[in-house]
Amino acid sequence: PGVFYYDFHLLCGADLNFTEIEFFIPGESGTFTSKKAGYIYPVRDQDIKTNKYVFSFTLERGEEKTFYMKFRTNDLMILGLTLYSYEKFIEDDHESQILYGLYYGILGIMIVYNLVLFIFLGDRAYLYYVLFVFFLALNQLQENGLYNEYIRPLTRNWLEIETYYVITGALIFFVVKFATSFLMSRKYVPVLHKVSCLFLLYGALLILLGFFLPSSILDPVTSSAFVAIALGGLALGIICLLKGNRAAKYYLIAFAFSPFGVLISNLSAYNLIPYSNLALNSDQIGNVFMVVLFSIALAYRYRLLRKEKEKAERINLEQTNFFINLSHEIKTPLTLISNYLEKYIHTHGITEELSIVKRNIDKLLRDMVNFFDVLKFKKRMVTYDHSQVIHLSDFLRKHTALFTDIASTNGITLYTRIEENVYLKADPLAMERVINNLLENAIKFNRPEGSIEIVLQSIDGNLRLSISNTGLQIDKHQKENIFIPYYQVSHKKYNIQGIGMGLAIVKNIIDSLKGEIGVRNNDEEGCTFFITLKRCIPGKTDLIAETQPSVPLQEPSPVNPEIEYGQQLEKDRETVLVVEDNRDMLHLLFAKMKTRYNVLTAVNGKEALNVLEHGPLPEVIVSDIMMDDMDGYELLEHVSRNEEYKDIPFIFITARATIDEKLKGLHEGAIDFIYKPFMLDELVSKIDSILRYRNLQKEHYEKEKFASLGMLMGGISHEIFNPLSGITGPLDNIRKIVNKAGLAKDEKIQKHFAFIYQSVEKIEKIIRNIRALYYENKLEKEPVDLEKIVKSVIEEQKVKPGRSVRFQLDIDKEIQVQGNTYALHHILGNLISNALDAVEDGGTIGISLEKENGGKILRVTDNGMGIERKDLGKLFNAFYTTKDDMNRLGLGLHIVKVLVMKMDWDIRVSSTKGKGTSFTILIRE
Repeated sequence: PGVFYYDFHLLCGADLNFTEIEFFIPGESGTFTSKKAGYIYPVRDQDIKTNKYVFSFTLERGEEKTFYMKFRTNDLMILGLTLYSYEKFIEDDHESQILYGLYYGILGIMIVYNLVLFIFLGDRAYLYYVLFVFFLALNQLQENGLYNEYIRPLTRNWLEIETYYVITGALIFFVVKFATSFLMSRKYVPVLHKVSCLFLLYGALLILLGFFLPSSILDPVTSSAFVAIALGGLALGIICLLKGNRAAKYYLIAFAFSPFGVLISNLSAYNLIPYSNLALNSDQIGNVFMVVLFSIALAYRYRLLRKEKEKAERINLEQTNFFINLSHEIKTPLTLISNYLEKYIHTHGITEELSIVKRNIDKLLRDMVNFFDVLKFKKRMVTYDHSQVIHLSDFLRKHTALFTDIASTNGITLYTRIEENVYLKADPLAMERVINNLLENAIKFNRPEGSIEIVLQSIDGNLRLSISNTGLQIDKHQKENIFIPYYQVSHKKYNIQGIGMGLAIVKNIIDSLKGEIGVRNNDEEGCTFFITLKRCIPGKTDLIAETQPSVPLQEPSPVNPEIEYGQQLEKDRETVLVVEDNRDMLHLLFAKMKTRYNVLTAVNGKEALNVLEHGPLPEVIVSDIMMDDMDGYELLEHVSRNEEYKDIPFIFITARATIDEKLKGLHEGAIDFIYKPFMLDELVSKIDSILRYRNLQKEHYEKEKFASLGMLMGGISHEIFNPLSGITGPLDNIRKIVNKAGLAKDEKIQKHFAFIYQSVEKIEKIIRNIRALYYENKLEKEPVDLEKIVKSVIEEQKVKPGRSVRFQLDIDKEIQVQGNTYALHHILGNLISNALDAVEDGGTIGISLEKENGGKILRVTDNGMGIERKDLGKLFNAFYTTKDDMNRLGLGLHIVKVLVMKMDWDIRVSSTKGKGTSFTILIRE
């Protein structure tokens, strides 16, 4: 008994929008009474303000009636039917209102609470949480009908499509932002963090597309996006938890409540579980738990981050204390060393080596002082007495005079424009450090023959000090970081060693004076550092502090100093190229190596490439890594790509002692790493080992190559020699017949015969030379008279008429040589013949025999045209010739090489284009 109602309600998430719905109630005699709902009346004019379509009708118990409904809609339609009694409907609606009040009350509290936390803590995760919960509340207000009942009462439908998708798009956007910010996905899972940007983009697009596309298109896409976001958020939370983000476990717990509530709500709506009002609203109950747990998770996350920060600060404090103690302990022995060194220099005088030692001790002491001060600034342990009044104009002049000599030594001119009687309240020691540092930098980072301008002037009650130079300019990134401790003007060293603390100390001092410091680039070159401070006008009772500037510990040096290390290259030594930007280190390496090798030097990779291009090729390259213009890795890359240089062994000397650095260098092609500090004997020993291995490898290769080629040529010479004898015999008979015929005096015929005989002799000579390569693996040695052999060869060599060539013999008769006379005659004949071809009229050919480094050296030199560097490595190859003469086969030097090796000797060649060539034979008994 009683009155019942049908309830046509919208399922949560179904986005149902009826343009019109009409309910037909059967009456008497087949008539119908109709009732309408939909976009007919504004929300405020509806009889029952609910988000459900409600139609009332009378139905008695046991009675059966047939009702009809007509729908008109442009969107999706999911229709659920629930039969209510009036009392039950009112009861459920009342329960829903209570639930809504609790739901939005809790959400409001969470929004306000976490917004306050964001304001005080500044953590963006709190802001994204607030926005996420705010749009979640708006979304639920729409689906509950409360949005239009209280916010938009003039609308004719409960769910306004455009507004719905704007709110849903914003909700998606801030859900993703909150999840990625809370989980710190950029740190833990950078790949998924990038994927999350796609969901952010979809949320932003949905806000716009909601105004143009119908829900029949947007609804399935949005539903799919929610599923993808749910799965992605779950995966992101799990991965971050596995990666060590402990706050992720609370995120996962909170995250689980929302889909669980939605599932219960939908199961209830489809009558798959017993009906209850709580079940129908379980999505909102789940959201409440999710929002509250997310707030708890944020608090837990903040506590974790605070503990990590406190731990990091504690470790940093411990490290700071350790380094302060370490700095103090190092400063004490450094001071002792420095003072005893000064005493020794005062007593015995200074040498170049002592000057280097003193300069580097002073630099180390200076760096330790700066390092110590930076640490003290961090702990706020540095206190200056800024109550003192100093005459800044005089103070600046004294410092300028002190630095004028230092600047002029480096070819830099110093200009000043100092206003008279400018006073400042500051600690004199603090200002001394400021001025010293800025002036030293202006000199160090200046160009040769550059200039520095110091300007002091008063402006509106303040004083302004500017120091300009004509050196390096500073880019935008460097300007932002230049006053940060340990930051250097470049990641490269500009040939200047330091640890980037000077400007940080200057900034701290200026801050303690409540002043400002900045830097700007000049129009053409260089930059200007400027300081603005409050000017002091001393009173009658103020005492002016006495100031006497101290000499800087370290004399600055120009950015690109000219390194003038060189030596006369000795022809019998291996050559080593040393690339090092520290002048003192370069000097030390050069001094150590020059007694053993020919040493080429360069201060950076770019200069090293220039040396390789124009100088003699080295057997080994030794290079630092951190250098200006081109560092060691870049140099190695260029060397490895060049066909001419790629086989030169490459050794790194570096202070970068990490395995990654070593692997990088070895991967690029370096054969060894030597870490600083190192003993010079260690470096020399490694170079010697590399050279020995390289020479043995080369010698073995050449022996194998020449032996194989000699066997081939020996066989060929045998095959040629036999038919050659078949030419000379008949030729003699033909000549006799011609002579008997009375043609013996015919010059033309005799000229042809002579040409044929000369050609045959040339072929025989070539064959004999070739056979020498094959027969006898070793030549028998005996005491030889080298001077006699040399004179015999010179006598045989014919100097063309009209040419004047001087032979210079320097043969030590005390030196006994065990060798093969035939081989030596052949070797010297080839070498002297080549020298005669190379020298011009009036040239000199030298033949010498001497002892050197415990061995015997036979050398043939000339001052002729020289040989191109690219040809030097091929000179001893068979059939290779640098001469344009077509009659030259290119076998002479090849035969020389083989004969030298058959006597267990060695031969080397060095040449400079336009200056001459030297062949050096190392004689072994």
